[in-house]
Amino acid sequence: MDETKGTATTVETSTEEKTTTNTGTETKDSKTGSGAVKTEEQIRAEVEAEVTAKYEKLADQRVTAAQKKWKQDQEKKAALEKMSEDEKRKAEDEERAAENARKEHELTIKGLRLDVVDAVAELGLDTGFRNLVAVEDLALISDEEESRPSKEETPIQDVVKDNRDLKNDHRKN
Repeated sequence: MDETKGTATTVETSTEEKTTTNTGTETKDSKTGSGAVKTEEQIRAEVEAEVTAKYEKLADQRVTAAQKKWKQDQEKKAALEKMSEDEKRKAEDEERAAENARKEHELTIKGLRLDVVDAVAELGLDTGFRNLVAVEDLALISDEEESRPSKEETPIQDVVKDNRDLKNDHRKN
């Protein structure tokens, strides 16, 4: 409990915890937690403790991830040392192929996002509609023609045109 100089009143509560009330500032034991007005130093200390705890947690996570990656790399190196030259080449080729597939997938997703942005702009829709399209799902479609929006009329384009026609008819009347 914090003790301060000046006029103070000590009050016993029903939970047998003491509360000290000072003129202008009220402090309570950290056990009570309710109704306490904290000083700036107390607030700073609590925030600093929270930030430090989060920072340490993040650092621990990164260290753990780095340790796992290092261990995996060491296991790969040990496995490669046991392999013959042909097996090493095959393993390296497979690793390169997997990396290339991952990069191609990322590029496909980026390209599809751009296609969606173009389609939304072409239709004259609000830019928020581009977030409604699950681009990652489109990337899973193996057929290129199905995954890319076609230049032909789509049902959404029909709805947009009908909506424009209704607005134009309403303005004319």
